[in-house]
Amino acid sequence: MEDKRYRVLLSSTFLDLEKHREIAAKALRRYKLDVIAMEDKLLSPIYDIIHESLAKADAADAYLCLVGKRYGTIHACPKRNPDNVSTTAIEFERAEARELPIAGIIFTPDYPLADDQIDFDPTMREKLSKLRDRLRRHRVAGQVSNEQQFRDAAHIAGFEIREALLQRDAIARAEVAAANVAKSEPAPAKPAEDVAPLKP
Repeated sequence: MEDKRYRVLLSSTFLDLEKHREIAAKALRRYKLDVIAMEDKLLSPIYDIIHESLAKADAADAYLCLVGKRYGTIHACPKRNPDNVSTTAIEFERAEARELPIAGIIFTPDYPLADDQIDFDPTMREKLSKLRDRLRRHRVAGQVSNEQQFRDAAHIAGFEIREALLQRDAIARAEVAAANVAKSEPAPAKPAEDVAPLKP
């Protein structure tokens, strides 16, 4: 079981964090975690980005979210995205709903990024702040202010995700074993019923 491979959805904005996604993916693979990335296509081209994002979250065993300084693209859909959240947030919410192990790496305001990697729109910044706050309810592998801290946090995330998955599977196996033992135990004998004496 120690060699079992799991699938982790690596979720973030894309162009601004392309280099960081590569670093995180490499770290995850060191811990025998297969990466589901936004570049991967799980569905036919007839499906849109929201369908694709939900399918990736459904295919994953765990979820790692990188939160930089951009909120990301919002794909409007009154039915599937009524709150107008980003693709990253859609994936995060699905991972929460499925109760997957969730880990995050959060960039601090001091992290050096170019202006085109930063949201300056107040509405987007507010949405980004809410996403950070929700992510902090889960495992936060690091709040990073430089690339070396990010690299370290990526390895911490990989280790913690794998440990969480192994622990989850160990608990599930123990529950199955306990249920099987309970089924194999003989039913308790029924107490003898009082028998009335025969009349002469």
